[in-house]
Amino acid sequence: MVKVNFYRKVSSFLALVCGFVCSLCHALPNGEYMPLEMVAKEHLLRMPINRPDRVVLRGDNIELSFRSGSLAFHANGVLVPFGFFTETKCGKLCVSYSDYVAHLRPFFTMQHRSSVKKAVIVLDPGHGGRAEGALSATGLKEKTVTLDICQRLARILERQGHIVYLTRNSDTYVELEDRTKFANQKSPALFLSVHCNAAKSKSARGIETFALTPHGQPSQHQVKSLQSDLKPCVGNKFDAENLILAYAIQGAVLKKIGCVDRGVKHACFHVFRGLNCPGALAELEFLSHPIEAKKLASSNHRQDLAQGLADGITSFLKCHIPS
Repeated sequence: MVKVNFYRKVSSFLALVCGFVCSLCHALPNGEYMPLEMVAKEHLLRMPINRPDRVVLRGDNIELSFRSGSLAFHANGVLVPFGFFTETKCGKLCVSYSDYVAHLRPFFTMQHRSSVKKAVIVLDPGHGGRAEGALSATGLKEKTVTLDICQRLARILERQGHIVYLTRNSDTYVELEDRTKFANQKSPALFLSVHCNAAKSKSARGIETFALTPHGQPSQHQVKSLQSDLKPCVGNKFDAENLILAYAIQGAVLKKIGCVDRGVKHACFHVFRGLNCPGALAELEFLSHPIEAKKLASSNHRQDLAQGLADGITSFLKCHIPS
């Protein structure tokens, strides 16, 4: 009986210590983790699923789905990256504090407007001139496709009352620095660069949308983060807006054309770093994939892509993210 009481006391003590350590771990920022339960309470979210390996958070306009050991989550069905793996700690599914700030908080703090005001928008057709970009097996050039889609997109946006500028209106070569400089001169509400994808594997397919890597987060466009990724740049002033813009673009294009979701991703692309406005880069399907390349050669499909991009821009312009 004495031994039983002793072991009970030891177990209770260890449980208290474990709980105390876990609470410290969850509460501290800068590399530490916090449970999604805490996130739900902070932002008054429902938790229809709350397991050690899986959690779903639900609000009025958002549903977020998480799994343990993952570098991504789903926001209203769209794949969004994490910089660090989710972990199960003390029986609770947790995210890094850095990811909470960079990837979750923007969804909870954004406010939705009922209408869209006229905006200045800069579109950047990828490549041009001697920079042909990717090439399909039939000879279709990325620079041709991106210019055509951007011109179609510009017409849609102009009909909605927006003022639209293109970094190039013809088959000309434009330096990356000049694209950023041109955009900043126009003081736009957003910057969108449009590209087509390509890969060595002909089976690679789908769309992905990039935003500037948030300060303190790793990039997804390389195996190892470069030292330059850790240095803040002008574009990092818009980390929250960059994420929501990329998310809006990705979700809208997926809805319009119904292709494979390769997700929102982060990269320190040169064209992003000096931007004085929110920016995103859309990789619209693979010229190296036979079926997608055939679609990209179609005028009707390009129009659908342009409409999907326009829908994403409209969705973003209806959002306001408090500083």
